[in-house]
Amino acid sequence: MRQILSYLQLIFQTVSKRITLDALSSRQRHSKDVSTTMNHFEASTKLLNRTIFSGMKISERTDCFFVDSDLVPLMVQENLISSNRKPKLDVKQFHSFVQGLEGIVIGDMIDRNIRKQQEWGLMPAYAFMSCVYAPEKISDSIGRPEFPSWLGKNSSERKQKRLNR
Repeated sequence: MRQILSYLQLIFQTVSKRITLDALSSRQRHSKDVSTTMNHFEASTKLLNRTIFSGMKISERTDCFFVDSDLVPLMVQENLISSNRKPKLDVKQFHSFVQGLEGIVIGDMIDRNIRKQQEWGLMPAYAFMSCVYAPEKISDSIGRPEFPSWLGKNSSERKQKRLNR
Protein backbone atom coordinates (compact mmCIF):
# COMPACT_ATOMS: atom_id res chain seq x y z
CA MET A 1 0.00 0.00 0.00
CA ARG A 2 2.84 2.36 0.88
CA GLN A 3 4.48 1.70 -2.48
CA ILE A 4 1.27 2.58 -4.33
CA LEU A 5 0.92 5.83 -2.39
CA SER A 6 4.54 6.74 -3.07
CA TYR A 7 4.07 6.04 -6.76
CA LEU A 8 0.89 8.15 -6.95
CA GLN A 9 2.68 10.98 -5.16
CA LEU A 10 5.50 10.74 -7.70
CA ILE A 11 3.01 10.96 -10.57
CA PHE A 12 1.33 14.01 -9.05
CA GLN A 13 4.64 15.80 -8.58
CA THR A 14 6.15 15.03 -11.96
CA VAL A 15 3.33 14.56 -14.45
CA SER A 16 0.13 16.39 -13.62
CA LYS A 17 -2.28 17.24 -10.86
CA ARG A 18 -4.88 14.81 -12.22
CA ILE A 19 -4.37 11.13 -12.86
CA THR A 20 -4.87 10.46 -16.53
CA LEU A 21 -4.31 7.43 -18.68
CA ASP A 22 -1.26 9.12 -20.17
CA ALA A 23 0.20 9.63 -16.71
CA LEU A 24 -0.35 6.01 -15.80
CA SER A 25 1.09 4.78 -19.09
CA SER A 26 4.29 6.76 -18.46
CA ARG A 27 4.99 4.73 -15.33
CA GLN A 28 7.77 2.87 -17.08
CA ARG A 29 9.86 6.01 -16.90
CA HIS A 30 9.61 5.75 -13.13
CA SER A 31 9.85 1.98 -12.78
CA LYS A 32 12.62 0.40 -10.75
CA ASP A 33 15.73 -1.06 -12.25
CA VAL A 34 15.58 -4.82 -12.89
CA SER A 35 18.53 -5.43 -10.56
CA THR A 36 16.68 -3.88 -7.62
CA THR A 37 13.74 -6.25 -8.03
CA MET A 38 15.93 -9.34 -8.34
CA ASN A 39 16.80 -11.48 -5.32
CA HIS A 40 20.15 -13.15 -4.64
CA PHE A 41 18.96 -16.56 -5.88
CA GLU A 42 17.89 -15.11 -9.24
CA ALA A 43 21.14 -13.15 -9.53
CA SER A 44 23.21 -16.26 -8.79
CA THR A 45 21.22 -18.32 -11.28
CA LYS A 46 21.85 -15.73 -13.98
CA LEU A 47 25.56 -15.69 -13.21
CA LEU A 48 25.92 -19.49 -13.19
CA ASN A 49 23.92 -20.45 -16.31
CA ARG A 50 25.95 -20.15 -19.49
CA THR A 51 22.80 -19.97 -21.63
CA ILE A 52 21.63 -16.94 -19.66
CA PHE A 53 24.89 -15.06 -19.06
CA SER A 54 26.21 -15.54 -22.59
CA GLY A 55 23.55 -13.10 -23.80
CA MET A 56 24.27 -10.53 -21.11
CA LYS A 57 26.71 -7.64 -21.21
CA ILE A 58 29.46 -7.49 -18.61
CA SER A 59 27.77 -4.49 -17.00
CA GLU A 60 24.52 -6.48 -16.63
CA ARG A 61 26.44 -9.33 -15.04
CA THR A 62 28.15 -7.00 -12.57
CA ASP A 63 24.72 -5.52 -11.77
CA CYS A 64 23.74 -9.02 -10.61
CA PHE A 65 26.67 -8.87 -8.18
CA PHE A 66 25.40 -5.59 -6.73
CA VAL A 67 22.01 -7.13 -5.86
CA ASP A 68 23.76 -8.24 -2.66
CA SER A 69 27.51 -7.74 -2.83
CA ASP A 70 28.10 -9.88 0.24
CA LEU A 71 25.86 -12.86 -0.47
CA VAL A 72 25.95 -13.24 -4.28
CA PRO A 73 29.73 -13.91 -4.45
CA LEU A 74 29.37 -16.51 -1.69
CA MET A 75 26.56 -18.21 -3.60
CA VAL A 76 28.54 -18.16 -6.84
CA GLN A 77 31.62 -19.63 -5.13
CA GLU A 78 29.57 -22.30 -3.35
CA ASN A 79 27.77 -23.41 -6.51
CA LEU A 80 30.44 -22.84 -9.14
CA ILE A 81 31.94 -26.31 -9.15
CA SER A 82 28.54 -28.04 -9.15
CA SER A 83 27.51 -25.87 -12.12
CA ASN A 84 30.22 -27.50 -14.25
CA ARG A 85 28.48 -30.60 -15.55
CA LYS A 86 31.38 -32.10 -17.51
CA PRO A 87 32.34 -35.51 -16.07
CA LYS A 88 35.91 -35.33 -17.41
CA LEU A 89 37.90 -32.32 -18.45
CA ASP A 90 40.41 -32.27 -21.28
CA VAL A 91 43.61 -30.23 -20.92
CA LYS A 92 42.11 -27.03 -22.31
CA GLN A 93 39.00 -27.30 -20.10
CA PHE A 94 41.15 -28.06 -17.05
CA HIS A 95 43.30 -24.98 -17.76
CA SER A 96 40.14 -22.87 -18.01
CA PHE A 97 38.87 -24.40 -14.75
CA VAL A 98 42.09 -23.45 -12.95
CA GLN A 99 41.89 -19.91 -14.35
CA GLY A 100 38.36 -19.60 -12.97
CA LEU A 101 39.50 -20.73 -9.54
CA GLU A 102 42.36 -18.23 -9.69
CA GLY A 103 39.76 -15.56 -10.43
CA ILE A 104 37.94 -16.47 -7.22
CA VAL A 105 41.19 -16.25 -5.25
CA ILE A 106 42.01 -12.86 -6.74
CA GLY A 107 38.45 -11.72 -5.99
CA ASP A 108 38.87 -12.77 -2.35
CA MET A 109 42.14 -10.84 -2.14
CA ILE A 110 40.42 -7.76 -3.57
CA ASP A 111 37.57 -8.20 -1.06
CA ARG A 112 40.08 -8.33 1.80
CA ASN A 113 41.57 -5.01 0.60
CA ILE A 114 38.11 -3.50 0.35
CA ARG A 115 37.19 -4.52 3.89
CA LYS A 116 40.47 -3.84 5.69
CA GLN A 117 41.66 -0.70 3.91
CA GLN A 118 38.24 0.73 2.98
CA GLU A 119 39.12 0.72 -0.74
CA TRP A 120 35.49 0.79 -1.95
CA GLY A 121 36.60 1.83 -5.43
CA LEU A 122 37.71 -1.78 -5.95
CA MET A 123 34.13 -3.11 -5.82
CA PRO A 124 33.76 -3.32 -9.64
CA ALA A 125 37.01 -5.30 -9.85
CA TYR A 126 35.77 -7.62 -7.11
CA ALA A 127 32.45 -8.02 -8.96
CA PHE A 128 34.24 -8.86 -12.18
CA MET A 129 36.67 -11.39 -10.74
CA SER A 130 34.25 -13.21 -8.45
CA CYS A 131 31.01 -13.14 -10.43
CA VAL A 132 31.90 -12.58 -14.09
CA TYR A 133 35.35 -14.00 -14.80
CA ALA A 134 35.15 -17.17 -12.69
CA PRO A 135 31.75 -18.37 -14.00
CA GLU A 136 32.84 -17.53 -17.55
CA LYS A 137 35.75 -19.92 -17.18
CA ILE A 138 33.99 -22.72 -15.25
CA SER A 139 30.20 -22.65 -15.29
CA ASP A 140 27.85 -24.53 -17.62
CA SER A 141 24.41 -24.55 -16.01
CA ILE A 142 22.68 -24.97 -12.69
CA GLY A 143 19.06 -25.32 -11.67
CA ARG A 144 18.64 -23.51 -8.40
CA PRO A 145 21.76 -22.50 -6.51
CA GLU A 146 22.12 -23.66 -2.92
CA PHE A 147 22.42 -21.27 -0.03
CA PRO A 148 26.05 -20.94 1.14
CA SER A 149 26.81 -23.55 3.81
CA TRP A 150 29.69 -21.37 5.01
CA LEU A 151 27.18 -19.05 6.70
CA GLY A 152 25.84 -21.89 8.83
CA LYS A 153 29.32 -23.15 9.69
CA ASN A 154 30.48 -19.65 10.60
CA SER A 155 27.41 -19.14 12.78
CA SER A 156 28.02 -22.42 14.64
CA GLU A 157 31.69 -21.56 15.13
CA ARG A 158 30.87 -18.12 16.52
CA LYS A 159 28.30 -19.65 18.87
CA GLN A 160 30.89 -22.12 20.18
CA LYS A 161 33.36 -19.27 20.77
CA ARG A 162 30.72 -17.33 22.74
CA LEU A 163 29.90 -20.36 24.86
CA ASN A 164 33.58 -21.06 25.61
CA ARG A 165 34.23 -17.59 27.00
